[in-house]
Amino acid sequence: MKAFLFSTILRPFTLPGLALCLSLGACAGPGFNTAWKKAATAQRSAPAPGITGAWEGSWLSAMNGHNGKLRCLVEPGTDKDTYRFRYHATWQGCLSGGFTSDTLVKPAAGGYTLTSHEDLGPFGTFDQKGTAKGGTMESHYTSSMGDHGSFTLKRPQ
Repeated sequence: MKAFLFSTILRPFTLPGLALCLSLGACAGPGFNTAWKKAATAQRSAPAPGITGAWEGSWLSAMNGHNGKLRCLVEPGTDKDTYRFRYHATWQGCLSGGFTSDTLVKPAAGGYTLTSHEDLGPFGTFDQKGTAKGGTMESHYTSSMGDHGSFTLKRPQ
């Protein structure tokens, strides 16, 4: 019975599920953990001015209450107002994934405003608006897949 259950019912979901997990895990780009840890260590020893570097915190979906840890690595982008935000999130305690967003960053009131729009292919579009001031970044996001929520990040301690 167990062999029948696996071969007939569960096997069709095994490879696609594994492929999805592997692709989501790689979305933040190669070496995300290494780059994030290096930036966090540098930030602790010599805090850099501006928005670049490591950030950590959490995200919360207002649609369904899902939540988890969130890390972000902010790097210079293609021009002086665009930065590359590499996100890596966890949820359900065992799943993780990430993506990269080119974010428009503008100085405002002692901090920055953040705006981005990304096409995530089969995962729809992602729009984000937020602010960063001092050691805190707060943003609200919406997705064309119906999700919306917020995230709060701080500089790693």
